Amino acid sequence: MGGLFMTSGTSLKLTDMSISFNSDGEIVGSNMTPLVRFDVTFAWLAIAEKHLDQASNESTKQVDIWIGDDNEAKSACLEGEFSASMQAIMAAAIAIDAFYAVVKDLIDIPEETENSWTRNRTARYIRVTEVLRLAFRFDRTNTKILKDNLNQIYRFRDMVVHPKGDYSSAVHRPDLNVSLVWQFTAFSFSNADPIVKEARHIVTECMHSTKAKTDALAKHCESLRSMFPRELDTLDTRRSQITPDA
Repeated sequence: MGGLFMTSGTSLKLTDMSISFNSDGEIVGSNMTPLVRFDVTFAWLAIAEKHLDQASNESTKQVDIWIGDDNEAKSACLEGEFSASMQAIMAAAIAIDAFYAVVKDLIDIPEETENSWTRNRTARYIRVTEVLRLAFRFDRTNTKILKDNLNQIYRFRDMVVHPKGDYSSAVHRPDLNVSLVWQFTAFSFSNADPIVKEARHIVTECMHSTKAKTDALAKHCESLRSMFPRELDTLDTRRSQITPDA
């Protein structure tokens, strides 16, 4: 069996370690069991940002293309922005889900709270907000902004996963001064950009928090910081609410 290869984002934990000595005190054998874990949160954020760059490029190209009369070029550019923006938004939502899933396992959620969520079919964004609030002890102001932003992110995610198949009115897109099917307005660079940035903001802010509720969560965040050492100076701690068009 070959050696253990670890990529960026992989954590290592050694268990069942033992060392054997002979009568002279010399080491004659050793054993250990390596356990590994891979955190997909930043992988999904990287995917989101890759598609966001593509959406930005397509959006920039539209400025010149839309002046002309080449309808095929216009369609190709719109479809390129739509596809990239949709994937960027979806990847951003999955990144938050991945982070939330790990955090949830590292803190104690009151049984009454979980039963209430199940009984009332509480929306996903509310559950994620509450878990992160409990885990990182957000104040009321930041909790409100987090909740509103997650509501928007998951609303757009749901539009990707559960699109309606009925007819609807065309939606005017001011930057192009044309009416389009709603997807080409909803899944645009102007909407994907704040959503992807907020997803990274949420994860980065939590990762650098000094208010982790449990030691296990604090250690997890420390591990993330060592694997993904992005400067906290790039984080706008003022935060702003997402107000996408749809």
